[in-house]
Amino acid sequence: MKFRLIKAGKFKMGSEKGRDNEKPVHWVEITKDFYMGVYQVTVGQYKKYVDEKEGNFEPGCNKQGDNAAVTGVSWDDAQGFISWLNEKEGGEHYRLPTEAQWEYSARAGTTTEYSFGDDKSLLGDYAWYDENAYDVGEKYAHIVGQKKPNPWGLYDMHGNIW
Repeated sequence: MKFRLIKAGKFKMGSEKGRDNEKPVHWVEITKDFYMGVYQVTVGQYKKYVDEKEGNFEPGCNKQGDNAAVTGVSWDDAQGFISWLNEKEGGEHYRLPTEAQWEYSARAGTTTEYSFGDDKSLLGDYAWYDENAYDVGEKYAHIVGQKKPNPWGLYDMHGNIW
């Protein structure tokens, strides 16, 4: 797994446009540096955990190969994966980001609607989403890192699995 150091800072969190559950936009300060995964967790990475801890990995909806983003993982499943990673490393190195840390990382220091600007016509260069995937029959997670990264070098922050 590859990680990127995200430096502490302030940003405007939330959205006014069409997302009532994201209102109001407000300033948030991230007080400590943290690390974010450069890519989403893949089927292959998660499969190693399941095979070692629980026996046999059943792909379910994860049939796109080992390099695709893993899907169908609950919060508890994610915590199990994180505990397994920490056991392997001998410490408490890994955890899920907070909602604020995730949004800060996705925005990557920008103030525009997307980390690449306000032009939605460019979204397909950075993300798998309804119009370039789901609506054309690709109803699955794609291989991670196929689209352009955000300005902080993080991939798939605008879309692949959620």
